[in-house]
Amino acid sequence: MNKNVVTSFVAAIFLLATVDACAGELYGRPLRGLSPVALLDIVKEPRRFVNRTIGIAGTVQSARGGILTIAEGGASIELAAAGFALPENAAGARVRAEGRVETREQEAVRFIASGVEFSK
Repeated sequence: MNKNVVTSFVAAIFLLATVDACAGELYGRPLRGLSPVALLDIVKEPRRFVNRTIGIAGTVQSARGGILTIAEGGASIELAAAGFALPENAAGARVRAEGRVETREQEAVRFIASGVEFSK
């Protein structure tokens, strides 16, 4: 076989493996493809989203003790996982998640995720 053909083949395999590895990391349940609700809408009227499964998207600002702070469009929300662990080194990653909004008296609005997908 021609050396250039072999080199091209190896390069193509490497490229496919790299693209697949960057496709995203999934935690929890697979996402259903729900359109993301603006975080600002959730922060302004959290009770409107209680008891509904919704999607969110944003950038991870910080990760502490299994809780991520997600920001987008001038608003931020805490994201916790429902029965699975989230990575502590997620700051700066883009994230999409699906789950439910939780509100409690005198506490920040929290999003309880059933599934989370990270991308760089």
